[in-house]
Amino acid sequence: MASLVPGSAVAFRAHGSGKATLCAVLAGPWEDGTYQLSNGSRATALELTAIAAGENLEYYSSSANQWIPARLLRSGKVPGTMDLDVKEAAEVRRIRLPENYNANG
Repeated sequence: MASLVPGSAVAFRAHGSGKATLCAVLAGPWEDGTYQLSNGSRATALELTAIAAGENLEYYSSSANQWIPARLLRSGKVPGTMDLDVKEAAEVRRIRLPENYNANG
């Protein structure tokens, strides 16, 4: 797994959960090996898959009033944001993984 640092985009799949959720790493790793995520969870590295620049995501556009295709460019400069090809400094809560995303390849 790629090194996770604050600002890293990750797919989080809690143990026993089938669907992955897009999050940003806010802090960590802590002494117990967990990371603090933008959704309020703490997760182990085994529950996380790094999202690389260039990966396809979806962004909720308030002007279009719908989810639109987007591509991750990089972590945003402001914690809890990501720069997308359609919006800079997009809040993580307005970004999601596509329906067909598979964190396990």
